[in-house]
Amino acid sequence: MGCALGLPYLMDFNLPILSGKLAKMAPALGEPTWMHSEVGAAKLAVHAVARLIKDVGLPLTLREHGLAEKDLEKMADTMLALYFRAMNPRPMGKKEAVQYFRNMWNGTL
Repeated sequence: MGCALGLPYLMDFNLPILSGKLAKMAPALGEPTWMHSEVGAAKLAVHAVARLIKDVGLPLTLREHGLAEKDLEKMADTMLALYFRAMNPRPMGKKEAVQYFRNMWNGTL
């Protein structure tokens, strides 16, 4: 559940660095990309994954999971302390981690 929830938000976070790879995913997810730039096609892939999560009946936001907005900073601190993200292509510091969780809480992609 946690991996599903975080996936589209992490794809979106990494989009500035992985737009080419994400753009290649879009057609495999059924998205027509011929009229889109690489970044636009990558964004289509992000939204396609989010729709898939909703289509299988999983919540797409932390708010839907019942988590409180006041806990986002603590969640970011915990993630940074316990889950070293050495393989993530884009570095994520405290500011980025808080925004990542805020996006997940709001459903901002």
